[in-house]
Amino acid sequence: MTVNMKQRHFLQSDEWGRVQAGFGKEVVKREGPDWSYQALIGSNPGRIGKYIKCVFLPYGPVFSSQKGLKMALDDVYELALARKADQIVVEPYCISEISEISDVMEGYIKLPKSRQPELTLVTDLSKPWDEVLLGMSKTNRYQWKYLERDGLSFIKSYTPEDVEDFANMMQATTNRTGAHFPGISYYKHILKTLGPEKKAGLVYGYHDGKRLVGTLFIDDLEAKRRYYLYAGSFDEMRNVKAALNAALVMYLQKDAQDSGLQSLDYFGVAPVDAPKDHPWYGLSKFKRSLGGEDFSTLGTWEKNLHKSKVSFVKFLQKII
Repeated sequence: MTVNMKQRHFLQSDEWGRVQAGFGKEVVKREGPDWSYQALIGSNPGRIGKYIKCVFLPYGPVFSSQKGLKMALDDVYELALARKADQIVVEPYCISEISEISDVMEGYIKLPKSRQPELTLVTDLSKPWDEVLLGMSKTNRYQWKYLERDGLSFIKSYTPEDVEDFANMMQATTNRTGAHFPGISYYKHILKTLGPEKKAGLVYGYHDGKRLVGTLFIDDLEAKRRYYLYAGSFDEMRNVKAALNAALVMYLQKDAQDSGLQSLDYFGVAPVDAPKDHPWYGLSKFKRSLGGEDFSTLGTWEKNLHKSKVSFVKFLQKII
């Protein structure tokens, strides 16, 4: 991969820490030789999960050696004991060439389903735009060429006051697909926290002047990377022949490049060989049509400090 992925993920940034603190999480940052992490301490999500106090490291700890990872995990364990946590959940994020960590993860179990995507797709925007286009499908390249002819346009906003239509699009998407997304207060808080610094924003796509699709993105100015975080559309979008959804992402890429960013992270895809019944099959096929290369992480690992309590809560989650 030509994009430099050997740097911490945005979910380990000070900016994301401020977002999470606004949601009531305790945020703890620590670092040492070859390691660092930002931990979020609080209840797990859900009606039942809230009874479990968890120390969660999304895409963390960040490490560059197995020794560094071991030191980070020891430090997290001491933090969890001090906070009287029931559970530790980590997503080790390597910024070197290490791909095997099971020998270091004593006491942890790798979860079959990661909390954050274990595999993502990243487009290199450091290349000239014409080269970026060559990585996309022929259909998408054609659509980009004829935006004006097909009545497609886009508007970018950083203000939380513009989030209502986006939240309604996400609800419409939930109604169509059955997928679950956060509510309007979540999106509004992200924009209220990061929008003034132009580190989070919305892009709306229009057909003949009618707002039909939208996406919420985050810009990691340190890593020079944009994250395609959430996207939704109104039902009327299905009546539009032009590929407005794809054109929206293409605009997102071109705008990121024009803003000095060097890559776009699609924030999760299914494996290339995933079966058609994979819940992300259709979405991943759409994302791959827009270019990019796969980048895999090391998954989500769990260590339960109060095993009987955690087991009982997980049992209740299955039956309620």
